[in-house]
Formats: sequence, structure tokens, C-alpha cells
Amino acid sequence: MGVFYWTWRQWLSQPGRAALAVSVYAAVLALSMLFDGIRVGILDDLRSFPASLPADLIAIESGNTTFSLSPSKLPQLARSRAESVPGVLNAPPIMLLPFILESDGASTPAMLVAFDEAGGPEKLTEGRAPTTEREIALDANLAKLRGVDVGDSVTVWDYQLTVVGLSTGSTSPFTPYAFITYDRLLDLVLDSDLPFGTGEFSLVSALLIQLESGVDLTAVRTQLEAAMPDADLFTPGELGDADSDFGNRLLGPVLFLISGIAWLIALLTMAMLRYADVQ
Repeated sequence: MGVFYWTWRQWLSQPGRAALAVSVYAAVLALSMLFDGIRVGILDDLRSFPASLPADLIAIESGNTTFSLSPSKLPQLARSRAESVPGVLNAPPIMLLPFILESDGASTPAMLVAFDEAGGPEKLTEGRAPTTEREIALDANLAKLRGVDVGDSVTVWDYQLTVVGLSTGSTSPFTPYAFITYDRLLDLVLDSDLPFGTGEFSLVSALLIQLESGVDLTAVRTQLEAAMPDADLFTPGELGDADSDFGNRLLGPVLFLISGIAWLIALLTMAMLRYADVQ
């Protein structure tokens, strides 16, 4: 107690030095907490979109343990197989495609989400969800970055679309999302010069499986696994956790290292200031 009392008296006698020490403490601690917050925010962003998908179960390509970080493709007949299982009410598809958004000469990598009855923009800050017309909804942060407003036109694969909505909660540390309807995606693919029709390309990344009321999820899940051997099934929460875990494995060591260095700097700085006070 004597040491702390002496330090307190010294600070009172030298208020300028005390203010400087407190400022240094606060700055270093703020930097440390900033890096911790960045790490937590990145993992939360990775989890939020797949975890918010409106489905009881989500089917993705077998062996693919993430949703938004690595490509998934299901057979074109996957939906009919899923909907043939008793207890399944509906299984609308969703498609994710990386693309370059072009607006006023600027190009930005983004992820195109094509949705059918479900899977469109969950929260809109402005405008509405796109219809089957030449319409698209953009992530609000992406739109702000490029100075795009509702009513403006953007280009996707040389295809002009009108922005009708701005969404929130639809981005990740790697890429923002843009939304169009499945019908519009089909028109876009047919009009595009890209080789969509070659190889094993599929227009189904995942199925948003909705179950009938009152059915046993575990039992239906078992039947779906038997009917769809080329797919893995997740709840939205499980898929969100999988994306977050993947991001943690990918970026965690670097983020922890940066955070650890920041905390080490904080401790060393405090120790040096304390040593100076004692001297």
C-alpha cells in the first residue's frame, strides 16, 4: 500500500506527468482492445450471414464445411430429391457466385447471391428486395464505398441492373454480398459470354430446406442424408459456426499474434512508466 500511496502523492505533485502517463496507458490499452475487437468482429461477420438464412436445414456439397468461404455445388436434381422426403415442406435453392461489380469505372469484387422463394436480403436499410426484373440489391457498405444509390445502374458481367435496395448484415471480411432473383440469374447466365454451360457447373450452391410444422428435425435429417448422399446438412447456426471456425483457423493465428503484440506493448509501456515513477 505504501508504494501506491507514494505513487499517488508523486502524481499529485506532478499533474503534467500524471496526465501523460494516464494518456499513454489509455492509448496502449485502446490499441490492444481495438485489435481484439477486430478479431471478434471478423469472426462474427463470417457467422452472421449463413446463420441468418431462413431454413430449418441447409444442404451444401458433401465435404464442403463452409458456406460463404468456399464454393459449393449441388446436382440440379437436388431440390426434387429433398422435397420427396416426407416432412419437407419446401427446399428453395440459393446460388453464390463471385463477380466484379462495375459502377462509374470502378470495379469491386463481390459475391452474387441468387435466391428463389427464400434467401434474399434479410434487412434493408433503403428500398426493397429485387424482383424478376433487371434489379439488384447491394450491401449498404458496398454501395456507400462506390457512391451508389437506389435507382442507379451497375454492371454485372456486362449486364446492366438497377439497384432497388440496400441491405445490411450482408457482408463478410472477404467480400460483400449482392442479391438478385434466380430467374434473373438464369437470364444473366444465358446472356453472358462466360462458359457457364461447360464442365460440371451447377446453378445450385445450397438448398434452404424448410420442414413441415411439428415434424422431428433429427428424423427428417436422417432421411435427407439418405436421399442426398452428395450433400451435407447443417442447421443455420451450425453453418454459421463452421464459417466462423474456418475464419478463425485461417486468420486466428495472425490476429492473435497482432493482439498479443499489442498487449505486450501495453504491459512493457506500463512497466517502463512505473519504473520511471519509482526512480
